[in-house]
Amino acid sequence: SKNSILIGERDSMTKSLREAERKATLLEEEKDMVQRGVGDLKDRVSTLTVINRSLQEQVDSMSNSHVKQENEKYQSELARLNSELVLMKEEKENTAQLQYDHQRAFEMEKKLGILSEKNRSLKDTILFNNEKYS
Repeated sequence: SKNSILIGERDSMTKSLREAERKATLLEEEKDMVQRGVGDLKDRVSTLTVINRSLQEQVDSMSNSHVKQENEKYQSELARLNSELVLMKEEKENTAQLQYDHQRAFEMEKKLGILSEKNRSLKDTILFNNEKYS
């Protein structure tokens, strides 16, 4: 009976050992499958990183090109506006000078009229005095 207990324990231990070996084999297969999955994911990450870098370079290139085009457009517009401003300033100066010249001409005509009137009055006075004293 002791012998049958030992045989039962041995059979139980053998059964447990086979079960443990089977579980170990399953775990080893699962480990290999996970490692392959991790390897595939690493390859995918590497590929996506390269694709991402390439796309970022394209975006940067396009952005730089677009920014340069916008900058050139604004620089051109700024130059045009500066030219217009210079012309407007010149026109304003010319208009101001013309107004000044008109004002001076008007004042000179007025003075000329006053001087002509004084001259006529003096002439009349001289003629009158000449007739009176002659």
